[in-house]
Amino acid sequence: MNITHLPEDPGVYCVWTSPRTYYIGSSKNIRSRVETHVQHLKAGRYAADAKGANKPQLQRSFNRNGIEALTVE
Repeated sequence: MNITHLPEDPGVYCVWTSPRTYYIGSSKNIRSRVETHVQHLKAGRYAADAKGANKPQLQRSFNRNGIEALTVE
């Protein structure tokens, strides 16, 4: 996944792994934060995350659909 098109500015972003599974967040550096999300998804770190209610669902969808299905807006 190429994230170089993402700004290094503050803002709100959405990570999609399927039409119904997504995570919305905000960051001071969108590109850096999304890169961290991608690393965590690849490592399976969101499987049991209690902080983000939809992160385990995001992880399951990522595991099922792969990185090719990952979209960031």
